[in-house]
Amino acid sequence: CFDNRIVFLGSGITNTSSYPTETTIYQLRLDDRNAEVDVNDEWLDSFPLAWHFSGSGQAVLTDTKGNTYIIRDASGLTVLKQSQTSPSDTKKKTGTGDFVTAYIDHGTSPSDASYEYMMLVRPSGKDVTKFSRKLPYTVIRQDAGAHVVNDRLSGITAYVCYEAYDGASSAAAFSDLSSAKDARPCLPVSSIDAETIVMERTAEDGSIVMSVCTPDLGITAKGYTTSQPSQPLLRTVVLGGEYSLGENDGNISLSCSGGKTVLTATCLDGQPVEFHIRKNQ
Repeated sequence: CFDNRIVFLGSGITNTSSYPTETTIYQLRLDDRNAEVDVNDEWLDSFPLAWHFSGSGQAVLTDTKGNTYIIRDASGLTVLKQSQTSPSDTKKKTGTGDFVTAYIDHGTSPSDASYEYMMLVRPSGKDVTKFSRKLPYTVIRQDAGAHVVNDRLSGITAYVCYEAYDGASSAAAFSDLSSAKDARPCLPVSSIDAETIVMERTAEDGSIVMSVCTPDLGITAKGYTTSQPSQPLLRTVVLGGEYSLGENDGNISLSCSGGKTVLTATCLDGQPVEFHIRKNQ
């Protein structure tokens, strides 16, 4: 998430099911059956509705709450407006309502399917036009190992690492990024532990603001619920070059050796550990 811009990536979508595999973009209750949503300036206000994107390429989609979605490859995009009846969470009663749903249909038995789209939260018309022409971010990596995105406007680079991340695998993409005229500096990340999320940007004073977290709560008890609290977990990030630690909350340690910097964060409760570092002169 970069300001009011949220980038959604999916990769490695694979199964052998005979049922369609879908990625839901949104599902919203309709107070007015004739409420409009827009896809590439085509207004969809009829009810019921089953609309399918034809062809390939980008689609600009709206919802009924003032948000916009720019879908890079809209193949399989479907918009439905219909009545739905569903059981309650206790399954003792059912409820019926009118809903609008937008989703990407990956078909039956997809193999290594993917998706990429950006949600703009209540954007201005000017921003929708500008970003539709040129997306404000670059996808550095999108596979089963990691999703890495650089946002040009904020200068933030975000890493979501499912497996251990090796910076060498993204070196060419970062090299191409740095040659762009609107490029901002990116931290030379050599490696990141598996199951780790890292975000970094260069502040106006030249220091680097970083955050490290893991979604793993470290709970070992197995069951629907547990009284076991979250356990501290260590996550390590290695940088090329030597840096010094500045402002932090005490949950980060730093060591330098052989032209590398090792950062170790103590993560708890799924909360990010945020800190500042500065390159040694």
